Amino acid sequence: MKWRNVKLIFHRELRDQLRDRRTLFTIAVLPLLMYPLLGMAFLQMANFSKEYPSRIQIVGVENLPQDGSLIVDNTINEDFLVPTQRQLVQIQTEALDKEWLEFLQPDRLDSNSADKNPNVNGKLINDGFSSADQTQLQKVLVRRGVDCLVVVPKGFAQEIDGQLKTQVHIFSRASNDKSRIAASRMESVFGRYRDKLVTANLRKKEISSVEIQPFRVANIDLSTEDSKRAAIWSRVLPFVVFIWALTGAFYPAIDLCAGEKERGTLETLLSSPATRTEIVWGKLFTVIAFSMGTSLLNLFSMSFTGLFVINSMARMGADTLDLGVPPFYAFGWLVVALIPLAALFSATSLAIASFARSSKEGQYYLMPILMISLPLMMLPLMPGAELDLGTSLIPISGLMLVLRSLIENRFTEAMQFAAPVLGVTLCCCLLVIQWAVRQFNNEDVLFRDSERFGIGVFFRSLVRERGSMPTFLEGVFCGVLLLVIRFFTTLVAKEPGSFHEFARQTLVLHIGLIMGPVLLMAVVLTTRPLKALGFSKTRWMTLPMAILMAVSLHPIVTGFRELVLKVYPLQANTAALEQMMETIFTGAPHFLFIILLFALLPAISEELAFRGFILNGLRQAGDRWTAILLSSLFFGATHGLLQQSIIAFFTGTLIGFVSFQAGSILPAMCYHFSHNALTVSLSQVRMADLSGSAFWRFFFQADAGGHPSYTLGGYFLLSAIGVGAFIWFYRLTEPASVAEHSPADDKLALEPKGSPA
Repeated sequence: MKWRNVKLIFHRELRDQLRDRRTLFTIAVLPLLMYPLLGMAFLQMANFSKEYPSRIQIVGVENLPQDGSLIVDNTINEDFLVPTQRQLVQIQTEALDKEWLEFLQPDRLDSNSADKNPNVNGKLINDGFSSADQTQLQKVLVRRGVDCLVVVPKGFAQEIDGQLKTQVHIFSRASNDKSRIAASRMESVFGRYRDKLVTANLRKKEISSVEIQPFRVANIDLSTEDSKRAAIWSRVLPFVVFIWALTGAFYPAIDLCAGEKERGTLETLLSSPATRTEIVWGKLFTVIAFSMGTSLLNLFSMSFTGLFVINSMARMGADTLDLGVPPFYAFGWLVVALIPLAALFSATSLAIASFARSSKEGQYYLMPILMISLPLMMLPLMPGAELDLGTSLIPISGLMLVLRSLIENRFTEAMQFAAPVLGVTLCCCLLVIQWAVRQFNNEDVLFRDSERFGIGVFFRSLVRERGSMPTFLEGVFCGVLLLVIRFFTTLVAKEPGSFHEFARQTLVLHIGLIMGPVLLMAVVLTTRPLKALGFSKTRWMTLPMAILMAVSLHPIVTGFRELVLKVYPLQANTAALEQMMETIFTGAPHFLFIILLFALLPAISEELAFRGFILNGLRQAGDRWTAILLSSLFFGATHGLLQQSIIAFFTGTLIGFVSFQAGSILPAMCYHFSHNALTVSLSQVRMADLSGSAFWRFFFQADAGGHPSYTLGGYFLLSAIGVGAFIWFYRLTEPASVAEHSPADDKLALEPKGSPA
C-alpha cells in the first residue's frame, strides 16, 4: 500500500467535503449555533418554572394541642416549615358546612377506626369511602379551589387502650401535580410536628429523648468540591464525545460512498492507479477527521453554553449545581480516547455506507448502529458500573469507564485495565477496517442497482424465485425470529417445579418454537428443504472425528467456561437456578431422560436452526468465518445468561467450523450431542465412583464438590488430541460451492450486459 496515494485521496475527499455547504453547516456551524440557542430557550423557559403556593383546607384545628401549637394566627407555625416553603403553604381553617360534613362523618374518621385501614401517601383508601364518594369529594375539592384537605380527628394525640392510634387524614388527588405537592408538604409538616410532640411528652414524663434516639448517624463526605465536579463531568463528557463521534462519522461516510454512487464519480475513483485498500484508507482518514471535529466542536460548545446557563440561573436566584469549569486535563484524555473510537465508528460507517445504494438508503442504516452503540454507551452511566476485567473487555463501554477513571484522577485503576481496553478497541478497529476494505473489493456491493420495493412483489418472489438454499437475508431473518421467540418465551415461561414440568417446557421450546419455524421456512423458502437444513453427503469419517473432537476439546471448553465465570461472576440470584436444576435432576425417572432432554433434543433442534438453515443462508455471502461467527452469535444470544451466551458462542464456533468443513449438519449434531452428554454426565457422577480405575484417575480428579475435574495430564493429552482433530477438519477438501444460484440469478446471467435489473 502506497501512503502517497492514501494522502492524495484523503486531500481529495477532504476538499470535496469542505466544499459541501450542507456538510459544513452540519459539522461546524450547527454545533456553534445550536447549543447557545438551546441555552437561551432554556433560560426563557426557566422563568415559567416556579413553585406555586399550596392551598390547604384543615378541618379539626380545635382538636390540636394548644402547647406548641401547629397553627399560629391562621398560618402554619414557621418552626415546622422548611425556610423555602414558608410562603408556599396557604391554609384555610373556616368552620365546616354541610358540603364537608356530608363526607367527614365521625364513623369514618374517628380515632378508633383509624388503624383499620390506614391512609398512606394521601390516597383515599379508607373503608368508609366508596369510589362514588371519592369522585364526589374530588369535585368538592376542585370547586372549593383546595389542593389538599387535612382532617384532624377528635382525641388527637391521646392514648386509646394504652396505645396511640390517632391518624391525621390527608385527602389529595395524585393525578394533579399541585395536589400531590401539597400533600407531600403537609406530610413533612406533620412529621416535624409529631417529633416535637414526642419530645414534649417524654419531657413531661421525665424521660430523656435519648431513650428513643440513643444515637445519631453522621454522614461525613470526604470528597472535595473538585472531586465532586470531576465525578459529574466524567459521566457527561465521554457520553457527549462518543455520541457525536458516531453522528459525525456517519453522514460524511454516506456522502463519500452512496453520494459518489449517485453523482457517478465512484467509477472514476476506482479506475485510478490507487488500490481499493488505499482508497478505503484515504476515505477513512477523511471520515475520522470529520468525526473528531464534530465531536470536539459539540463538546466545547455544549460545555461553555452549559456553564453560561448555570451561572445565569444562579444570578437569577435559582438552585443550581455548582459544576464549575471541566478539568482541563479531561479534554486531553478525551482527545486521546477519541482517536481509536473515531476510527472504529468511521470504519463501521464507511463499510455500511458502501452497501447503501443511495444517500437516502444510507441514512436508514443509522438506526441499527445507534441501537447497538447506545446500550454500550449507557452501561458506564449506570450507578453500579465499575471498571474491572469484565467491563474492560466490552467495546466502547470499557473505553468510557477508563476515561471516567482518568477524569476522576484514579490513574492506578485506569492503568491497570488500559491494556485490555486498548486491545479490544484496536482489534475491533482492525476488524471493521478489514470489513470496509472487503466491501470495496466486492463490486456486487459497490454497484448494486436501485430497486423498487413492494410488499406483494416481495412475498411472491420468495416463492417464485426461491432456490435450493436460503439467501443471506433469509438466514439473518431466521436468526432474528428465533431471538424474538426466545425473548417472549422467557417472559411467559414459569419456573418449573418438577422434572415433568421442565420436560414439557423443553419439548415445547425445542420442537414447537425452534424446529417448527425453521422447518416451515425451509419448506416455504427453498426448493430442497433437506439440503437447506444441511442434510448433505459427507465423508463417513467426519462423524467419529466430530465425536472425538467434542470429547477431546471438552477440557478446553471447560477451562474457557471457568475463565468466563471468573471474569463475569454469577450473581447471587443464580443460587435459586442451581437449586431448581438440582430438583430437576433428582426428579428424573432415569438418567437416560436427562440425556435425551439436555443432549439429544438440543443437538437436533438447535443444529437444524443454527448450523442448518441459518448457517447455509449466511454462507451465501461467500465468507466462511463471517457465516460461522454470525451463526454462533445468534446461537449464543438465545441463551439466557451473559455467561451462558459467551460460552455458547465459543462452542457454537467450533460446531459451525465442523459443519462447514464437513459440508453437512450430521457431524455438527454428533459434536453437539457428545459435548452436552459429557457435560451432563460429569455433573452427575461422583469421583468416588471412578476412583477404582487407574484409567479414570489419570484423566480426572475430585473437585470441591466431589465431581470429576480434569487432571493436568488428562487436560494436555485430550487437548492435543482435540487440536489434531481440528487440524484434520481444517485440511478437509471443502465441498463444491454450496451457494447455488436461484432462478432469478440464472435469468440475470442470460441477459446481455448493461440490461436493467
